[in-house]
Amino acid sequence: MFYIFHGEDEFSRSEDLARLKSKMMENGTGELNTTVYDGRSVALGELINACNTLPFFTSRRLIIVNDMLQRYDRRNTGAAAEEMSSLVAYLPKLPETTRLVFDESVELSDDRGILPAVRGLPNAYIKAFPLLNRNNPEDARRLNQWISARARLKGTGIEPAAISRLVEYVGNDLRRLDTELEKLAGHAAYSRQIRVEDVLTLVSPDPETRVYELLDAVGLRSRSAAL
Repeated sequence: MFYIFHGEDEFSRSEDLARLKSKMMENGTGELNTTVYDGRSVALGELINACNTLPFFTSRRLIIVNDMLQRYDRRNTGAAAEEMSSLVAYLPKLPETTRLVFDESVELSDDRGILPAVRGLPNAYIKAFPLLNRNNPEDARRLNQWISARARLKGTGIEPAAISRLVEYVGNDLRRLDTELEKLAGHAAYSRQIRVEDVLTLVSPDPETRVYELLDAVGLRSRSAAL
């Protein structure tokens, strides 16, 4: 089976990848049967040879390739097109003993490049990880739900006003949000909800947020607030 994880939400991508890695580690030989390639430089032949190699003392091997497929979005003629065609032809023949993961730091195109060519393959698992846009109402709702669920995972809750302030200060960076929630949950002693005053005390606003506040103050001709 092969997986394509793509999108700018690095935190969620890394969590899904970590779950795959943890399954490989269950029998104690995961490190010996996990190979990571830089997709910007790996040759297709080298990758195929690795995929065809039998695992060592276990039933599965894991191959992770970082940032390879996005080049087919950018260059879909000449050598790149030939290489993509060869990869698409090989993927249905991927050995049962291999789990191949393409980890892409950008969102791949739905209408060009490799995604349209492999989406229908029976051994394909494709998942997009887009950044949540807090200015989009639906994304904002999902972001608030994510923060609330993440707080529960850390053994506490969080008030709606605290969620709003946290998003205002941190934005949609899920990795930093997770770090801040860990800090806030500890401050709340894992025994009460995180409150807005906790966020005001412990979380530093993102510099970009402060720039927007500065521009607003300048626009309002408020010298003291701008300073």
